[in-house]
Parts: sequence; C-alpha cells; structure tokens
Amino acid sequence: MTFFALKIDKAVRKLLGFHHRSPDSRPQSAASGVAAEGEPPAVPRIVPVVLEARPGAPEAPAVRIFLGTEPAQHRAERIFFYSLERVRDPLRRYEVYRMTGLPGFDRKGWRTNFTNFRFAIPDLAGRQGRAIYTDVDQIFTADPAELFDQSMGEHGYLALLPEDTAVMLIDCERMIRCWTYAKACREPKKALCAEAAAEPGRWGALDPSGTPATSNSARARPSCCTTRPCTCSLGVPPRAVLVPDPSSRRTLPQSRTGGGPRRL
Repeated sequence: MTFFALKIDKAVRKLLGFHHRSPDSRPQSAASGVAAEGEPPAVPRIVPVVLEARPGAPEAPAVRIFLGTEPAQHRAERIFFYSLERVRDPLRRYEVYRMTGLPGFDRKGWRTNFTNFRFAIPDLAGRQGRAIYTDVDQIFTADPAELFDQSMGEHGYLALLPEDTAVMLIDCERMIRCWTYAKACREPKKALCAEAAAEPGRWGALDPSGTPATSNSARARPSCCTTRPCTCSLGVPPRAVLVPDPSSRRTLPQSRTGGGPRRL
C-alpha cells in the first residue's frame, strides 16, 4: 500500500486523530441542545477546527466553513481537509465547523445524517457574517477565500441552483428570516429550499467561472489518487467514482449525489 507524507497544521492533525477514537470523544457541540417538551431546541455551540494565519498577517475576516459530515464519511473528511490545507491562503485564518451529530433533528426521510444541518447555519454562526457551506464529499481546488469574499449584492445566499445546496455562500443575517435551527430540526429540506427561493432576489446564482472551481491552482488530490483504484492511505469517499477532470490530466472524485465532479 502506498503512503505519502503530509505536513499540515497541528489543528488538522488533531482532527484526523479523532477518527481513531470513540465517537463520544470527538468534539461535537459545547451545549447539549436538549429542550423541554414544546420548547424550541437550544442552538449548540460548535468548536471549530482552526487553521491559523501566519504570524504578522494583515487583518482579514476569518473564512468560516460549515462542513456537513458524519462518522461514516471519515475518509471523505480527511480528503476535504487535505484539499483545504493545500490551497488555502497562509495569511488568512480559516475556521471549519464540523456539523455532525447535532441534537434535536427529525432525520426521517434524510439521504444523509446531516441533510438539514445546512439550514441551521445562520443560528450556528451567530446570525451575523458570512459562512460557506459544503457537503463533506466536495473538495477545493483553489482558495475558498475567493468564494467567501465574493460579492453577494442583495442576495441572501449563493448556490448553483435554488435547490442545489451542496455548496453555498450564506449571508447569515439575511437568511435567519427563513432558516433557523428550530425550523431545520422539524421541516423537510424541500420546504426549506422552497421558502428561501420564494422571495425574489434572495437566491443568487453561484457562477462557477467566478469561484475557485475554475482556478488553475494545483489540484487537491495527491498524485497517487490519480490511479484507479486509489491506493493511498486517504482512500476515496464512499460510493465515489474517479472521473476525468477536463481541465487537466488529473482525476477528481465524482460527488456521490451525481451530476459529475465538483471542482469547488
């Protein structure tokens, strides 16, 4: 089996170590989120994985990334952090909030164990500022700060389509009017997407040509992951298929939700 050396931030090393512990020892939310009957669930506080800026870096807002994940996706999660570490700006602070096992949710009908967590982000982010949401089976091929700093105009969130929420840029202050932790706990995904798209101008198109998706930066996968099957220690996300990347000779994992590879 082929292995490779990877020098990464101590915070990422600590995170990867959590996969070898029992689930109860992983950092979840700092609050239990248990509410009395008839009361809305308490909003938990997630302790982020922090990739610090280099000492002496100029002041800039932290890039906040909310990651929808679950224990079964530990390999995909390692690849996600690998890609982020490869392409991030070392002069910028990044905060990754791992949304896994959040309390209070009715998971009936969910395709994953984190389907509705994305709609709780405005509350989880303190109802202010911006936040990137991404499913765990996505990877970055360029600095996500480019997406985070993108102009939003008067839109509340940017996505490829109103109902395609696998990757989003969210204005938390604007979206709290329709996406709250309590509503995310009890309402289905389709209803939450429909409510957000009902107000003209709330959704804005995420233009792939203006995001890190089309950057010519170094590809995020290690060279050994260009073979089929992949033999490196990271592996590939469950049910992923290696497919050609049209912009290079490298290969990228296809999103398990279909629709071809996402280069975000």
